[in-house]
Amino acid sequence: LVDIDLRWGVTEEEVQTGKALEVCLREAKQANIFCGLLGARYGWVPTVVPHDIQDAFQWKENHSITHMEIQEGVMRRFMPHSDVLDGCRAFFCMREDSATSKVPSKYVEQFVESDTQRLASLHALKREIKARKLPIISYEPRIEFGSGFPRFGDLESF
Repeated sequence: LVDIDLRWGVTEEEVQTGKALEVCLREAKQANIFCGLLGARYGWVPTVVPHDIQDAFQWKENHSITHMEIQEGVMRRFMPHSDVLDGCRAFFCMREDSATSKVPSKYVEQFVESDTQRLASLHALKREIKARKLPIISYEPRIEFGSGFPRFGDLESF
């Protein structure tokens, strides 16, 4: 088992040469176990995606990188007309919406999507995951203020 955090597993050289997105999508596509973590933000939506990546990964315009990683790592790997994944096991951890109700208002935008279109895309993604009957662990972490900035803690339940 090799864990890959797609935010940290990219080298500086890959970032500098514009290959970070390709590396993330390729690793997601090759994963034999996929654990998706979703909260209340949709993720970064790139404004420009190179044509070779659009072609290689069937890129969808206005989709976040997180959404595309889930598409490559899980959704496009279902056997035709089946709920069976081909060569992959997947599960998701979804933060309860109520967790953000305890975040002070001046920090809410750090934890909750403010763009209505992206919020709609996040809800559609979560509905798609649920419709596929993929295992979902719901969690409600507590808010911690260790360094003056709030963050979610109490994640031992994972």
